[in-house]
Amino acid sequence: MTRYLYFFLCYCSFISSTLAQSVFVPDFFSDKSAELNEEVYVVFGHSTKRWDYSRMSEQGSRELLQFAQTNAITTIASVHEAATQREEVAQEYFVKNSEVDNVLLSSGGQHKLNFTHANKIYLAGGNLSLCLCETIRDIVGRMDWSQRTTLQLVLVKDALYDWKFWPLDLEKLDKFFNYFFLPNFHCPSQGVNRGPKVDLAGVKLSVYFDGLHFRDYPLSKTGGPATKSVVLKFLDSKDLENDHTKSSTIF
Repeated sequence: MTRYLYFFLCYCSFISSTLAQSVFVPDFFSDKSAELNEEVYVVFGHSTKRWDYSRMSEQGSRELLQFAQTNAITTIASVHEAATQREEVAQEYFVKNSEVDNVLLSSGGQHKLNFTHANKIYLAGGNLSLCLCETIRDIVGRMDWSQRTTLQLVLVKDALYDWKFWPLDLEKLDKFFNYFFLPNFHCPSQGVNRGPKVDLAGVKLSVYFDGLHFRDYPLSKTGGPATKSVVLKFLDSKDLENDHTKSSTIF
């Protein structure tokens, strides 16, 4: 009897361990603050076929993951709750629990992570005008801008998806930013009053597309000169290595 009980307990332990590896296990939660201390990060925002029906961002997400692993860049995957409970939902994600360094449980991309020392963050997933909009808003809004002059955000084009404006091109860019990011990164498709307002006096959003400067946007309604920048760059995954080896100067 003791022997059977021993084998039964071992079997249960094996099943629990296997399940834990199959679903996502959160390290961070959207309603709890956490300090992050690396200088460079890769953030996957709901990179899943559940909302990217055509899987247009899958290959780029895998390329970005490989890039992060090659260059020892810390990775964070944002997932919704069902992916922490059900294996079939977790398997829909283009990156897996065992492949990333940290997991953020967030239903809509919102978070309270403080990227205190980060100077560059690579972003993938989506939906760009929904959950990823909120992720970007909270990255920028939680920065201590009295202690920095710039932050680079790199949006990996072939690792992104969006239902409304995709694929982005030069004709759509201005409309996109005015509708979704300005003012205050309001992310209207998920509720204007859902997240905190971002009003950053003296900070501008400087947008680059395929290596070319497109336009600057103020991140404050108060006006005045902008001496600090959120540099938002759209790049293909094939250009990641070249971007990573550049100096901290923009171009």
